[in-house]
Amino acid sequence: MTTLIKWLNNRYVLAVLLAAGATWDLILVGQAYCLNKSDWATWVGSIGTVLTFIGTIYLATAEARRREKHDLLLARLHGAAIATRIFNAHGSVVATANMLGFDGRITIDQAVIDFCLRKLTDLNLWSIEEITPLAPLPGNTAAELVKAAADIKAATQLIDAMAALLPQSAIITERLARNTLLILARTDTRLSKALQVISEGDFVP
Repeated sequence: MTTLIKWLNNRYVLAVLLAAGATWDLILVGQAYCLNKSDWATWVGSIGTVLTFIGTIYLATAEARRREKHDLLLARLHGAAIATRIFNAHGSVVATANMLGFDGRITIDQAVIDFCLRKLTDLNLWSIEEITPLAPLPGNTAAELVKAAADIKAATQLIDAMAALLPQSAIITERLARNTLLILARTDTRLSKALQVISEGDFVP
């Protein structure tokens, strides 16, 4: 049974079966209309023409399919090369969010700000040039990683601003902290999805 399912999952075997089934259906149609020998010759020729047309289309698109598969494989290899950096960035984003605000409670002091800045500024973020080869990956992964890097930089700037304002205005600092948490939550989602796509759901740091 397993062998049968494996065969049926093969697109080439499936194509042959579909072609054979379509041919048999056309033959049955011919029999239903009680075709004579001359009509049968025309009918069989028409079937051959249709099958030839289908085969031509398949061969014409085979190279495009092969190229697409090759590009996807290269994209996954490029993704694997930076997967650890993405994983580290994700961990730092989560740690920063947990330190800055947990269960809706904002915690802001110099030690917290120093911790958050250190977590984000120590990251080795990826460049657009490194991400470009990931374009074939599904889920718009390349663009999401570019946005995630930009979000991390934006969060870092907000925390920097918090450090400057901390002694003067607690209200403004708290607003900046809440905006930072929103950015970090969005970044968390983007990085999690990117890791899942790159690893095909089996990422192990």
